[in-house]
Order: sequence, then C-alpha cells, then structure tokens
Amino acid sequence: MRGWVCDVLDVLAPTECAGCGRERWGREASAWCPECIDGLPRSLRPLVRCPRGVRRAWGYGSYDGPVGAGIRRGKYRPDPVALRELGGWVAQAAAASAWEVDAVVPVPQSRAAWRRRRFSPAEVLAVKVGEGVGAPVMKLLHREERRVQASLPLSARSSNVAKAFSARDAGEFRHVLLVDDVVTSGATSSDCARALLEAGSGSVDLLAAAYVVIV
Repeated sequence: MRGWVCDVLDVLAPTECAGCGRERWGREASAWCPECIDGLPRSLRPLVRCPRGVRRAWGYGSYDGPVGAGIRRGKYRPDPVALRELGGWVAQAAAASAWEVDAVVPVPQSRAAWRRRRFSPAEVLAVKVGEGVGAPVMKLLHREERRVQASLPLSARSSNVAKAFSARDAGEFRHVLLVDDVVTSGATSSDCARALLEAGSGSVDLLAAAYVVIV
C-alpha cells in the first residue's frame, strides 16, 4: 500500500490519474491522463427532473465514470488539484451553454468536512465555473450541522436537510447558479434553492459536476 508521502507527491506532482487510477510516474504535470481528458464530456447534460425549487438543472458527468472518480479523489484523498482541473473542464462546458447568471453560489459543506479537508470541493468547482460564465462567486448560503447526506439512504435525505440551509443578501442576484460536486436525490439542491428564493433571488439553476441519479 502506498503511504502518505506518495499521497502528498500525487498532489504536488501527480503520479496517478484522477480518472482511471493508472500510475503515471514521470508523466505530465496533471492529475489526469491524456486518455481520460480526451474522454471527458464537452457539454452539459440536462437532468430529467429538477429538484424542487430549481428552474433548470445540468450535470457534467456520471458519478460512475472518470468524473466521479475525480470527485472522489478530490474529496477523500483529499486533492484540490484534481478538483481544480476538473472544474476547468466543467467551466468550459458551462461557457458553451446559454447562461443567464448574476452569481455563482457553491453549496456549503459542513464544518466537520472543512476541518478534514481545509477546502470546499463545491467552492473549488464554483470558482472555475464563475470564471467560465463570467459571474462572481458569492457564498450566500449557510449550512446548519446535520448528519452527512452520503451516509443516509435516499429516502431519509430530504428530511435530513429540510430547512438546513439559510441564505443572506440574495435579493440583488436575480439569476443564481448553484454549484455542487455531486447530485443524487436532489434534496440538498432543493433546500438550497428554497433558501435562496426566500432570501430574494428570482431564480435558481443547478450545475452538478457529477450525477448519481438523474433527478
């Protein structure tokens, strides 16, 4: 088993592809191999059903493929470099779409997750998306501490995040683009949208880097 020294080196000078996990000793200074990069989506996929309160929803790639692998590496290694690179490709796909965005808003993570990672995956992605669509990144949402969504069955997720999010000063941003790393049941996105709309935003769209269930 590779130790923590190699894990650190993977972030500073990546030796394993974030998408497929193949060892890449001495190859390009990227977290992704050329084969995975070539296979990444070039456009966003509209999700079949929007979470409640969301006007339109898009996903970039399936959680079962290289995009999901990159998200897992970014979150659980943790590896902000892999996420930042992925965010650049998500941003390119977003920029190719017709966007009406006044602010890009990342879904906030819990305080416990921040202590583990010292960065927010959704915020890393949102910064790149904001650059792509030409809109400011605004941290308008606050998250009340609840159980971790990923630890719960889909049937329990809506109740776990009900009224878990609040928003501030959203009235000056008529069109908000909510950015998250993964969408599964859509419960988190729905509660974020509720908070933003209650705080005065005119509409909320959703962009998820990866999707597990098309919601």
